Amino acid sequence: MSSLIPGEVIEGKHPALVSKEIFLKVNGLLQKKNYGGNYVRDDENLPLKQFVIAESCGTPYTGYLVKKKGLYYYKNNRIGSKENRSAKMMHELFIQFLKNFQLKNKEVLEPIKEIVEQEFIALQEESINAVLAIGEKSNEIEKHLETIERRFVIGEITKELYQKYKAEFEEELIKIRRQLEDSRFKLSNLENALAKALKFALKLPEMWQNGNLEVKRRIQKIVFPDGIRYNHQNHIYRTTRVNLLFAGIPLIQDNLLKKENGTSSNFKNLSRLVPEAGLEPARP
Repeated sequence: MSSLIPGEVIEGKHPALVSKEIFLKVNGLLQKKNYGGNYVRDDENLPLKQFVIAESCGTPYTGYLVKKKGLYYYKNNRIGSKENRSAKMMHELFIQFLKNFQLKNKEVLEPIKEIVEQEFIALQEESINAVLAIGEKSNEIEKHLETIERRFVIGEITKELYQKYKAEFEEELIKIRRQLEDSRFKLSNLENALAKALKFALKLPEMWQNGNLEVKRRIQKIVFPDGIRYNHQNHIYRTTRVNLLFAGIPLIQDNLLKKENGTSSNFKNLSRLVPEAGLEPARP
């Protein structure tokens, strides 16, 4: 069949592997049967499609609708797989999974914010050092400009030399300032982003549950950048990576709970544990 002429069969010049009659018969059966359901490419009822990956084989889950029942299902897209699960069950489990990364109360906002800031700065140390180096280079060039200006005023260099080096230094300074502006690390921006993200974390499951398809997918991608793994046998989700903004939430809330119960809590060493939270969050 040709994509340029939908619905028509175009016979090729090469020898056919199967007869035209067999091809039409098999193609017709596939289109009619469709393995018991109508597969849906983009549907509000299947936000986890292609986002959930089978832990057993690494194959993404697809989704389909069983019209007779009016029910949606997710299915391991691997040929021959029998890993099917109702969309309702998958969604309920995902909401419970999101609750692991939901802020239970506003008391943990500041501790989490402080720890994530420390981790972010540590991860961006190389970039920050580069920005500082650019800043130092900019200061050096400004000093050179002051020097040649002073030497010109007192008559140590000619006007021609002064104009030549002044133009060169100014051109280099413009380039460096642009580079500095592009790569500058602004802590105030980080603080604003953290504040918004943590407020967002207070209503994380609720926002996913009530959001449209676009909102659901955006939340999924923000919190779990690499998607999530699904263990069909045990009906649990796991993930290999959690956004740093959310990864520390389970740990810090657990430590606060221990503190309230009189158990020792060590926030000093907590920041080094934050990245590890993405390896495999607790089962919901």
